[in-house]
Amino acid sequence: MKTVEKDGVKKYVVEGGGMETYFLEEINSVTPTEVVLSNIVYDNNQVKFDATVRAAMDQNNLNYRLEFAVIEDNVWESGYYQKNSYSEGDIEVYGWEDKPSVIRDFVFDHVARAIYDDYNGIENSVPSQLLAGEEHTTSYTFDLPKTILTPGNVKILAMIIDETDGT
Repeated sequence: MKTVEKDGVKKYVVEGGGMETYFLEEINSVTPTEVVLSNIVYDNNQVKFDATVRAAMDQNNLNYRLEFAVIEDNVWESGYYQKNSYSEGDIEVYGWEDKPSVIRDFVFDHVARAIYDDYNGIENSVPSQLLAGEEHTTSYTFDLPKTILTPGNVKILAMIIDETDGT
């Protein structure tokens, strides 16, 4: 993957084999740090959970932050339509060319409903030094957004952000 910046906007371009090649390279690379969520409880309009950060190797001078996204699956209601740019096209795209230009009964999965704390992650949520095998667990409680249609379809997604370079 190559980073291209134009007019202050950063874009990522996949070369030499396409997205599948890049995916296979990344999925087989060593992950120096992981975060695992446990004890997840949905209570009224809140979610409570523990986040455990674990290191595979010693790491120093870190500027990592945890970030959490609330995602919802099986999202559908009147007004949630999917635009289909492949409709009536000349290229075969897994049958999308045979579907209408607006799909009214499309069911969405992995719909991001909220990000906590913000796009930069939660400051001081990961220590600046991690030792191999060491675990750091913190409990979190967040209010669930009012945009959620079915609380039973909600999941919490955890991410580790390197604030040094935004990755």
